[in-house]
Amino acid sequence: FSLQAGWKLFSEDASCAFLQSKGIKRLLLLRMPGVHPPSGVLLNEVRVALGSIYGTRDAPRAWYQFLLSVLESESFIELQVEKSIYVRYSLGAVQILLLSHVDDLLYTHRADDEDALRCMQRLAVKLQLKPVETGSFCYCGKQIQEFPDRTVVSQPRAIAALQLLDFGSPVCRRRDPQEALTPGEISGYRGGIGQLNWLVTQTCPLLACSVSLLAQKTEHATVADVSKLNSVVKRAQTQSPPMQLVFRRCFKRIQDLVTLSFGDSAFANAVGCKSQCGNAIALTAFPEAFLNGRYDLGLPLFWHSGVIKRVVRSTLAAEAYGVSEALETGMLVGSILSELVS
Repeated sequence: FSLQAGWKLFSEDASCAFLQSKGIKRLLLLRMPGVHPPSGVLLNEVRVALGSIYGTRDAPRAWYQFLLSVLESESFIELQVEKSIYVRYSLGAVQILLLSHVDDLLYTHRADDEDALRCMQRLAVKLQLKPVETGSFCYCGKQIQEFPDRTVVSQPRAIAALQLLDFGSPVCRRRDPQEALTPGEISGYRGGIGQLNWLVTQTCPLLACSVSLLAQKTEHATVADVSKLNSVVKRAQTQSPPMQLVFRRCFKRIQDLVTLSFGDSAFANAVGCKSQCGNAIALTAFPEAFLNGRYDLGLPLFWHSGVIKRVVRSTLAAEAYGVSEALETGMLVGSILSELVS
């Protein structure tokens, strides 16, 4: 939505989110500190909580319900297909589209819409939002940069934080490539996979298959697998241009976009002769040009690479499974868009 002409992205963060919710459905007793208690509080005094408190199991849900009630008071509607996405309509069209990730809010509207600006100013007071960020900002670990013709999403800090795995001196590294890793080394291997998986799911789809295949070997990883893992890390850190997602302003209206789903599989190529499948979903207003190689005219929305969760006994069965997964995901994306614009 923010790629439409005249629209702009904004990010805000709620202060002390878990302390803002009202009421609690259970009796929660808190004992005050026995040493240096706050002013007006007795030593070891027991008090009853009047609302949810950070650290309790019901605090996240209490914040969600409070956020929902505040947004509904400003005429926002939560999507039925995808929770935590809220939309406000004006004159039968989307005026504000808002996404919440706990207390981090990302929203978009026309930059010149005075009514939308006033609405968000009221929300800033009700939700105790910090000063708005726009243009270039960080949202949930992702760096978002808006330009006149495109929006770029990247994770430079996460990529820079990747480290090559080195479990000993150069002499120790001359071990047999098929030698199994020790329990301590497997822990480091698992940590490296976790760091890469965060990048893969957010901004680095090109690494999805490689990381998935390496993750399947975690329990029985070898020295050779460590070398492959290090190769993926080097690719992420040295690729030029840097790994990032680019969303171009290549359409006029959301209604002009169509959903394209791609599915592919490889038969018996994974650990234990299992099969690997992958799918990718994109939106474009120029499907024929996109299919002929103009990938700059598409907006990447979703991608996944993983082992097939059922038994397939042929290449045809594996390919059919991959296409089926892609089709189902594409239908979900289409349902979300239909709910938004209908």
